[in-house]
Amino acid sequence: MAIRNMTDRSETQKIVSFVKALGTESRLKILLLFVDGRERTVNEITEVIGIGQSTCSEHLSLMKRAGLMTSYRQGKEVYYLPDKRLIVENLERINLLLKSCC
Repeated sequence: MAIRNMTDRSETQKIVSFVKALGTESRLKILLLFVDGRERTVNEITEVIGIGQSTCSEHLSLMKRAGLMTSYRQGKEVYYLPDKRLIVENLERINLLLKSCC
């Protein structure tokens, strides 16, 4: 990823989406819930975080679109876990941007 790519609108949008996805206390709590490396269902997340299931689902959907989370279905359950590769990619984009401007 070259510095000149940081002026590309799609690269900028990826950074904006990623940072916005971390922009609420609830979404940050959701992400930090996975520090132990375990995958979780929406129900498990709502129990620990203390938010409604529909609110949690909305947060997870936004986090997936922003490259923070991934999911897979097993039977009736959907399991969520952080997308480590995309998180690292986005952090590298931010690091590159900060190195080039500041």
